[in-house]
Amino acid sequence: PERIRRRATVYIVGIQPNDAKPTMAGRLEYDPDDRIDRMRATTPHTNVKVLVTAEADAQAASPSDVVVARQEVAGED
Repeated sequence: PERIRRRATVYIVGIQPNDAKPTMAGRLEYDPDDRIDRMRATTPHTNVKVLVTAEADAQAASPSDVVVARQEVAGED
């Protein structure tokens, strides 16, 4: 994370339902040697955006504007 944002120490995952503020789902367990991330999260929403941000604090209340990855996920209704 520190290579993407100065003083960043962790990658945080946020889940954002349509037209709502994102909520923090957790932090990625990043292994810099293997370059692999792992995290498991659930949401009651069917259609969401998943955001990965680089943060200075693992307890961030909301995601920063430093978005590393963004993916729209659409489930079956």
